[in-house]
Formats: sequence, C-alpha cells, structure tokens
Amino acid sequence: MLDIAICEDERFQQGELEEMLYTLGKKLGIYLEVSVYERGESLLADVNHGAHYDVIYLDIEMEGMDGLRVAEELRSQDRTVQIIYVTQYECYIHQSIDTMPSGYLVKPVNPEEFKKVFQRISSWIQGKDAYYRFTCDKIPRKVLLKDILYFRSKLRQVEIVCEDNSHLIYQKLNEIERELAAENQKQFLRIHQSYLVKYNHIRCFGHNWVELQTGKRLPMSRGRREVVEKRLEGASM
Repeated sequence: MLDIAICEDERFQQGELEEMLYTLGKKLGIYLEVSVYERGESLLADVNHGAHYDVIYLDIEMEGMDGLRVAEELRSQDRTVQIIYVTQYECYIHQSIDTMPSGYLVKPVNPEEFKKVFQRISSWIQGKDAYYRFTCDKIPRKVLLKDILYFRSKLRQVEIVCEDNSHLIYQKLNEIERELAAENQKQFLRIHQSYLVKYNHIRCFGHNWVELQTGKRLPMSRGRREVVEKRLEGASM
C-alpha cells in the first residue's frame, strides 16, 4: 500500500492526477490511498499533526505558499518522502534541487511520463524498509517494522512498542498477526497470547520468558517454547 498526497490548486489537474494514480495502481496491483490538497498550508498542517505520505505530487505555482516553500518545510520534518514536482515551467528545476525531488512532471502531464515516474518510485519504495501502518486518534500513522520491538495485547487495545516510543491502537493481536503474515512479514514471532515479538530482538530465553536485547523480559507460553527455540536456532545457523 502507498499513501500519496496531491497538492495542486487546479481542480482539473487534481482530478487528472488522481485518476491516473488509481488507474496505474489497479493495473500494477498496488493499493493506493490518495489525499488531495488545494493549498500547501493544508498539507503541512496535516503533516504537522502526524500524517505521513510515501509520495507527494506537488504543484510549484500555487496561491499562498508555493511548492518550493512547502517542500522545504516538508524536508525539515521528513527526509524520506518522495516529492514529485508538477509544473508548467522547467525553469524551476534548478531551484528545486535543494529539496531533493524524486521527479518532475511538466504540464500538461504526459500519461507515459507519469507512468514511468510512478513505476520507478513505487518500485524503489516497495524495495526499501517496510512500514506498519495504523490509525491513532483518527490520524493515519506508520512506523518502520525494523523499529518495532513487539506488539502487546491490552484488553481491547494493542500497544506497539518501538525502540523510542509506543502507540496504542484499537485492534486485536490476532488480526495484526494475520496482516503481517499476509504481507510476508515473517520476522514476528508469537510467544504468548498477549505478545507478538520481533524475533531478532530476542537475546535469550528461559523456561517461561524471553529476554530482549534491551534487557526487558517478556512472558512466554509453555506451548510456544518449541517454536521460539526452532526459530532462534534457525536464525543463528
């Protein structure tokens, strides 16, 4: 799945970009969530409140903040988002270099050029570190899977425990386990009814516990000990 934003003040161009995205996503088998903004200020406000996008199609000439200023603000908070400028004038290309753009599209946008840029960037994104995506306080969020230590079930919520912080979401641990398995994310190991752990963070284990690299111990069910032992032995071979 890719989270994409279009920031463009021309309604016709908004619709055209959105239609091309969904058409390409369907053709390539990539699920897309597309958000549309008419002003850069609105995009920045959502990003400041926790919204994360994999790709942003950004018009340069807009009322209020122009695309170059918006990109500078975005880059101060997120060095990984892929910014694609959409402009009528190629003269802006040199000015935009400092914001590390991933591509340029010149209006009117050529469908073949749009497809080529999208395929290049989507292939790169899907080949890099994967994210776990969730909604917290009605805001879409994501964390790198490599930063997650474990998931812990707490009544009707699940706590996502990372190296530096944690997040609470309303979801069942069984559902999360199925989601990760469906996405071929095999690095998480169920050690207990209430714990789904990133197995390469496990340092050692005892009769009814595992100890993480951080020194924290988590409970392990008796019936899951054999699975944990086999997985850890396989990882060390």
